[in-house]
Amino acid sequence: MIRTILVPLDGSRTAEHALPWARFLSRRTGAGVRLARVRRIPPAPVAGEGMTTYDPDPHAYITNEENEYTAAIAKTWLDPDSETTLTAELLEPTDSIAGTLIRYAESVAADLTLMTSRSHGPMSRFLFGSVADDYLRRAPGPTLLVQGDAATAPDPTVEPRVGRVVVPLDGSALSEQAVTPALTLFDWYGCEITLLLVLDAVDDLRQLMERVDGLTSHHWTAQSALPIASEYLQRVADRLRQETSKVRTKVVEHGSAADAILAEAADPTTAVALATHGRGGLTRMIFGSVADKVVRGAAGPVMVVRPKRDE
Repeated sequence: MIRTILVPLDGSRTAEHALPWARFLSRRTGAGVRLARVRRIPPAPVAGEGMTTYDPDPHAYITNEENEYTAAIAKTWLDPDSETTLTAELLEPTDSIAGTLIRYAESVAADLTLMTSRSHGPMSRFLFGSVADDYLRRAPGPTLLVQGDAATAPDPTVEPRVGRVVVPLDGSALSEQAVTPALTLFDWYGCEITLLLVLDAVDDLRQLMERVDGLTSHHWTAQSALPIASEYLQRVADRLRQETSKVRTKVVEHGSAADAILAEAADPTTAVALATHGRGGLTRMIFGSVADKVVRGAAGPVMVVRPKRDE
């Protein structure tokens, strides 16, 4: 269940492209939306001899400017056709920007964070620099990264579309922790869910065989690998079909994990949901080459889930 959606803002038009998603999901789920911006710390004052070259009260100026911005955004995106709440808050920095946002997300029990995955210019601090990277590593819940465009303003009347969601798995229980959040979020779009396994990306073959039927009845060979992987995905799909009938499975035998995921999710209306912590295979991906390539290269949204237990 999604009850609270957090949208971090940084004053840029790019970051505001997360707002249509928040509006749509709020309307569908009844979740409240919280807009959060971390207050900038003004630069140290510099004075020349005999004159002052800085604002004597920069804190007040910046605070007023940022309060006006967040209030204007809240007014623009408040949904008159919905009874859900939208609040905007200017956060006092406690340490880093990411740390401040994480503590705020925890304090409001945010079930989902929405951020943009394209960032340009000095004000767009969130992705992909240290702020977003740090936030994703320690996020208390799933984070949905969506496309942002600094050149255009998001339109409150246009609803984002998702037609399918790809969930990469590697045979581990940790990688499967992306399945339920994907269903919870994308079921509102009536999406088909594709469970994807890339054989060349599976490091722990014993674990995958154990998940199917134990090691005693299977031997991993070039001939047996495909049916074992297919059986594993089918078992996950059977559990998922108790909640939705729109499930399919796909095994890719050769190639890199990132390339296979991006090829499967080449359509901009296709989302990817992946777990980022853990041992082996795709669950190693925070923030290694696979996850980095998927997030940067995906045509559509990417949900990043940090499993509850990291091994």
